[in-house]
Amino acid sequence: MSIKIAIIGLGYVGLPLARLFATKFSVVGFDINKERVAEINKGHDITLELEADLLKSVLKSENSDQVGLFCSTATADISTCNYYIVTVPTPVDKNNTPDITPLIKASQTVGRLLKKGDIVIYESTVYPGLTEEECVPILEKESGLQFNTDFFAGYSPERINPGDKEHTVDKILKITSGSTPEIGIKVNELYKTVISAGTHLAPSIKVAEAAKVIENSQRDINNENKDINLLELEGELRNPIDILDYLTLEETKQLQKDVDSYLQLEVSKSGIYQNFWQSLLTVITMEIQKYASKTPTAVHQSIVSDVEALLQGKSVQELDDLENDIE
Repeated sequence: MSIKIAIIGLGYVGLPLARLFATKFSVVGFDINKERVAEINKGHDITLELEADLLKSVLKSENSDQVGLFCSTATADISTCNYYIVTVPTPVDKNNTPDITPLIKASQTVGRLLKKGDIVIYESTVYPGLTEEECVPILEKESGLQFNTDFFAGYSPERINPGDKEHTVDKILKITSGSTPEIGIKVNELYKTVISAGTHLAPSIKVAEAAKVIENSQRDINNENKDINLLELEGELRNPIDILDYLTLEETKQLQKDVDSYLQLEVSKSGIYQNFWQSLLTVITMEIQKYASKTPTAVHQSIVSDVEALLQGKSVQELDDLENDIE
């Protein structure tokens, strides 16, 4: 079966990704904003992530199986796809509490269209566990299909740095994951076809979700400490928003403080509690110092490995004990 991809959400994350995949596959870009879709179909990207010539080079006027990008506001146009990639935003309110309403609505839309064998990949920023504990049940309910039997899921956190014309989506290492080992490989292979910087297959969706939390936290610290150059590395920078090198002890303490205030999430329904975050942040702090002399790639993979170990099979009490032992 040939691959046909639906990109749900055509903002500054979804459109560049849709354009990139459209160089290799048949892609349908879906968005509920009619004005946005009309602008894109004319070759204009209001977010300025894509130049007109680049966007127009992949646009097609009909929803066919030919390579290229067709954009629409009609759900019927994405009903024939077998990969659904959700790139909707997860905004936060004044208390930094995330609003997952766009994710819920996108999951409902995709769920009504799911067929046996389809794969749904989420790129939106979420806390570890949300994909499988919040989104997947919606997909099951709307489709009447069984997860990991009839359809599957993946998570590959978006890594767009808005306005950065040098480190575009294809030039930033992409983390991938799947709901089963086999699906993880499929998701990874899909992204490998277009990501020139390479991919890293995480062992589980939760680990990939946790990696995104770490990355965003580092980005926040870089933005807050403008007098501190955290991006200084020997040689060429591979990814300016994923570098955890050269942090002093004081900078590390600031990182933990900033992340702790940023991640005050209301997640009691999912069974993940603030004690989990406190333990996770302690491990992050240790890893930043432990691997400071290694390359950014090694830093990232080391953190992912330790987060995986933390996530698997640990009860809330065990996480509390771990935190106390570390302190």
